[in-house]
Amino acid sequence: MIKILVALDCRVINMKTVDFACYMARVAHSKLTGIFLEEREFEKTPTRKIVLGQPYVETIVASDIPGNEARQKTKLENIQTFKDACENRGIPATVRVDDGIPATEIVRETRFADILIVDATTSFSNKPEASPTDFVKEILTRSECPVIIAPESDGIIEEIIFPCDNSRSAATAIKHFSYLFPEFRNKKLTVLEVKKEETKPDADEGRLNEWLTVHYPKAAYIAIKGDPSDEIFTYLLKRDNIMAVMGSYGRSSLSRLFRPSHAELVTKTMTRPLFISHD
Repeated sequence: MIKILVALDCRVINMKTVDFACYMARVAHSKLTGIFLEEREFEKTPTRKIVLGQPYVETIVASDIPGNEARQKTKLENIQTFKDACENRGIPATVRVDDGIPATEIVRETRFADILIVDATTSFSNKPEASPTDFVKEILTRSECPVIIAPESDGIIEEIIFPCDNSRSAATAIKHFSYLFPEFRNKKLTVLEVKKEETKPDADEGRLNEWLTVHYPKAAYIAIKGDPSDEIFTYLLKRDNIMAVMGSYGRSSLSRLFRPSHAELVTKTMTRPLFISHD
């Protein structure tokens, strides 16, 4: 059993993300913790503050803001919807509401969790954003546990895709995934290696292959020549019912995969779940 978190916006609940989180909890025989995030604009009670060295009492509180009652009602309805969805699927669930700076709050939660599931479109910005949003990118960079970007479609997983560049972060990612979800070890694992040009075999390739064989008896290997940023996306888009396992977001090619020039490919790829781990 592992501790699985799913990040949810208090204002609107994405049921596809909840469905996928329930699926992963069922696979792992674990309960699910819904972290409902809301951005705090005002305190709940008058608060003493200091501005320019002078103390004063902020008397405007959250309940004074127009629409606050409606927002609170929506939050409670979304929380109940989450609880009902988990109960209907037989998933034990708990709820926590974190109000403050959403990214900071969810990162704090990840320190004491095994996996975080988040929707790529989650945003607390007042302007439209492409997927993944700035909020999600920050989570990928700062999270203290592996992150799964939830798919926008049914999340049944029949195959694990492992884009491998023989780096430490890639090896760490597949190990984290294997240890967290041993239930997938009998699924097909496809090791995808993309190189711009022919290179000599890496001495660590044999060691990695030996480890993979122990944990994934149905492992297969595919080598493609080309630009990794393009070829990985193209390969993923051709596959259904997959989970892609990738290494550190902030310090590897994964962050380059999400550059603006790949916006359309990124959006399409978000229909497949992505497991992203850190060193």
